[in-house]
Amino acid sequence: MSQNAFQSEKLQSAFKKLEGKAKLISQNMDAISGDIKALEEKLQNLQLPLTAQVKVASNSKLSKDEEDQTKIYTDCSFRALEYLKWEKEDQSGKFRLIYQRLVESEDIPGLSIESMARPLIESPVAVRLRMHAHLDKLVEALMEQIDL
Repeated sequence: MSQNAFQSEKLQSAFKKLEGKAKLISQNMDAISGDIKALEEKLQNLQLPLTAQVKVASNSKLSKDEEDQTKIYTDCSFRALEYLKWEKEDQSGKFRLIYQRLVESEDIPGLSIESMARPLIESPVAVRLRMHAHLDKLVEALMEQIDL
């Protein structure tokens, strides 16, 4: 048995699955980032003064930082919401593809805390991978505003 072999068959099987997914991600990451950059550039070239957003996920699992932010609200449940947006970025003043994560109260209407908002291309790899599958929905949301 080689030094790199696992003793546990379950561990070996789980690692093989991880290894396969890691290779796939690494192969696709350049294409995914390329799609994000290309879409952002093409939308900027259209110079449409429109904003759009797509709600991508709603989840009751909060990060440690989000849990800390919500501790002051006792007896309140929160959920995390993820959005993919086309809007003006505050820093540059240019329209950009934006990833936004909000923490919203399930008990107090209107109570939400922005956990993260940043250009999609500058977001963590895991976020770009998840959001890539929804880029077409954002384009469709922009088209809905033009269809009069």
